[in-house]
Amino acid sequence: MLKAFINKRPICFALLLTLAVAAPTLTFGFSTDDYIQQLALEAYLGVNPAPVPVLDTYSDPLGLFNAFHFFQGNEAELRLAIRNSEVPWWTLPQLKVTFWRPLSSLLMMVDYQLFGRSPAGYHAHSVLWLLSLVGVWGLLLRRLLPGGLGVLALVLFAIDSRHFMPVGWTANRNALVTAVPALLGLLAHVRYRTEGWRPGRWLGPGCLAVALLCGEAALGAFGYLLAFELWGAPGDRRQRALGLAPFIAIGLLWAVSYKLMGFGTFGSGLYVDPTSEPLTYLPLAIQRIVVLLGAQLGGLPSELWLFAPTLLPLQVGYGLLMLLVAGLLLHAAWPSLLEQERKAVRWLLPGGILALLPVVATFTLDRLLLLPGLGGSVIVAIMLRSCWRALRSFRAGTTGVRVRACLLPPLALVHVVAQLGTWGALSVLTTFATKRVDEVISGAEMPTRQVDRSDVIVVYASDPIIAIYLPIVMSWQGRPMPRSLATLSLSRNPQRLTRIGARRFELRALTGTLLETAFEQLYRGKKHPLQQGEVIKVKSFSVRIKEVVGGRPTVIEVETDRSLDDATLHFLAWRDGGLRKLVLPPHGEHLDLRWSVGPMGL
Repeated sequence: MLKAFINKRPICFALLLTLAVAAPTLTFGFSTDDYIQQLALEAYLGVNPAPVPVLDTYSDPLGLFNAFHFFQGNEAELRLAIRNSEVPWWTLPQLKVTFWRPLSSLLMMVDYQLFGRSPAGYHAHSVLWLLSLVGVWGLLLRRLLPGGLGVLALVLFAIDSRHFMPVGWTANRNALVTAVPALLGLLAHVRYRTEGWRPGRWLGPGCLAVALLCGEAALGAFGYLLAFELWGAPGDRRQRALGLAPFIAIGLLWAVSYKLMGFGTFGSGLYVDPTSEPLTYLPLAIQRIVVLLGAQLGGLPSELWLFAPTLLPLQVGYGLLMLLVAGLLLHAAWPSLLEQERKAVRWLLPGGILALLPVVATFTLDRLLLLPGLGGSVIVAIMLRSCWRALRSFRAGTTGVRVRACLLPPLALVHVVAQLGTWGALSVLTTFATKRVDEVISGAEMPTRQVDRSDVIVVYASDPIIAIYLPIVMSWQGRPMPRSLATLSLSRNPQRLTRIGARRFELRALTGTLLETAFEQLYRGKKHPLQQGEVIKVKSFSVRIKEVVGGRPTVIEVETDRSLDDATLHFLAWRDGGLRKLVLPPHGEHLDLRWSVGPMGL
């Protein structure tokens, strides 16, 4: 009965699977950037008169159509933000991280109007977008791969745990919102070019224009459109060029508008703008594409390097290995593919690879594989079917057939069993991490008297939730805020704090340097090093760079605006699983600080 249902209603079956795996996300709360956007929306609406950390300085905080406008590259404003402790002291004053996603921003406003601070409605909204994406992909596969291969590709896409973050993290829902109209545009164009469906002539470009207004990830759809016109569409070169023309026009109009309005990135070590920093983008893009292909084809999470940076070379090697395995399996399966299947693969495979080019402008995370994963699901389906057919003829097969058969268990484990299990595991971990963050922030040993006159310096934080989001979450929770709250370091390297005066102390990296972690480099990339002797002034202290290696400081000197023993100056450090009060050593003496896992595990 189940087999008959799958054969007759594969899209319905895929939607039921999607709902089953995504259902736990309905119980999630908010996290990280969700708090920033919630506070910004409340400030825009005048709902919450409390100050918004990180955003107060900017003349245009996250407004109705601007929920992804973080740092706009205004040097004067960002220097003021640094001075007011609203961003880390090492932030590049010319930093720009701002994205044009007006329709996604508008949907966040709609969410707030409907659900306020109740996260369940936000997450239900995200699940609906994921269901829509799976449904549209099913409609396209029904035309491209109407047999069992298409059903398998649809099921693999439906259970893909790499969709967890876009559906479970409200701030990343824009990826889903972008992907749905982009895929609708692709479907409409394919129908127009292969079936003569006249509405598709206008719906294709129109849907893609809508997708671009939801997010720049829609550029990935251009990869599929280009590949389709080159290797999948009927007609001569002139017809193919005419098919692409409206999409090229829309893309150019969007790109010019995007730049003229000042959107894009500059100066960050995690976000790289391909147009303004091409020499930085190209080598990073190659590395990131290989890592993401390892995740798509071999199931190795691409974000492992965030937890253990030394694993990055291994991830690159694994990606290359899986490329080789996928290539060999595809080559072996090619003679047995039907002509219709070959025709679809000829453009879905290069289209999926081209769709990676826009997303690798940011750091590698599995969530980037949403649009590229469409073509990826077809390739994985071919790999699994090839191995299954080899298993059925194992006894009479050649050595190559037996090798393919032996690959079936690990591939099935990675792409089916592990995907189903990962949704549950990530749901449990996310729930635990959210609860842990609340405990850490509630238990932080903040000042209890004269709070509004106090300055808090977190000498050593364990991970980004402490260094970046602490004041934001405190503000969202409505907790009393100190006059300023700043972090000096979240390095994983051991550090030594030495008191060298009544108002001065030195922070030295005992191994490596400071500012090595990914989230420290979010605010200043390697191409923009700090200089020895440079002084950066913050509200309650100044930082002088004493020693530098490779553009990163190894020793900094901190001088406060009053005695280190003043009652309104509070020092904290991550220790024993929490933010504890730090008692500075006497003059001339030191204490050592060691890294330990923080609430996010980073």
